[in-house]
Amino acid sequence: MSSATDPAQAILAMVNWIGLIVMPVMAALFLATGVYKYSKGESMERCVIGVMVAISISGITRLAEYFVATSAGNSVVTETYSNALLNLTNWVANVILPVYAATEVVRAGISFEDLTSMRTDLRPVKHFATAVMCCAVSAILRLIEYWVANGQQIGS
Repeated sequence: MSSATDPAQAILAMVNWIGLIVMPVMAALFLATGVYKYSKGESMERCVIGVMVAISISGITRLAEYFVATSAGNSVVTETYSNALLNLTNWVANVILPVYAATEVVRAGISFEDLTSMRTDLRPVKHFATAVMCCAVSAILRLIEYWVANGQQIGS
């Protein structure tokens, strides 16, 4: 039983508050600021980075909570480590890389504005290439995970 003064419950409540309320609200405020800056013709790249940081902090707190919740019930240490690696692989392949790819597509769209001023740098192409590479790495990780999950032991 846990009481109201239990430190573990207080930390869990704080993590839930940060992960579910504070950081998504901060991301929304950064997004609104970015839209306002874009309407005024200013650069909004810092606001996009702020949105990504806020969402990342929210995701990391939720990931830490998930790791603790899933590893607490396992009595075998090797299963705990393999589950942690599987969860980390799922998180990277399903969340971090696709969200970063989407961010790079947004950054490419923002940098298309520079092409009208006859600049010769290829920033939009670099951002799109980074987005494609993120999606490719995500797909490769998912394929490796499928092979590991459905593979058979050699020699059996």
